[in-house]
Amino acid sequence: MSGNEEKAVQLLKKKLDHIQEIKPLEAYEMEMLLVEMLIYKAIICMALEPFKIEEAQEYWKDFIELRANFSVEPVFRESMEEIGIYEIITNFQDFQMVVKMLLVDINKEHQKRLKSNWFAI
Repeated sequence: MSGNEEKAVQLLKKKLDHIQEIKPLEAYEMEMLLVEMLIYKAIICMALEPFKIEEAQEYWKDFIELRANFSVEPVFRESMEEIGIYEIITNFQDFQMVVKMLLVDINKEHQKRLKSNWFAI
């Protein structure tokens, strides 16, 4: 990411406050973008700087608070089953575990690419 995540979060929050009353669909889409930004910020803190767990926890708390105030509730069960997810992560420890598994997968894929590029030379 470019380092402008905080600016993006503030911009999305400001825009969300403005359109929440008049355009509910756009407000929902804005909420989803804001949720993504908060999750990305938490992942970045945990992945790049593991000693910033407290900061990642703050982004997690912001995400939980925002999710509690959604104007339109998504239909979790059906949409989750479509993509093969059967459990909603509800606490920071589970989120942290998932991020660590993602990092392992990313590193494995990166090593594969490095290895295949080495043989291509």
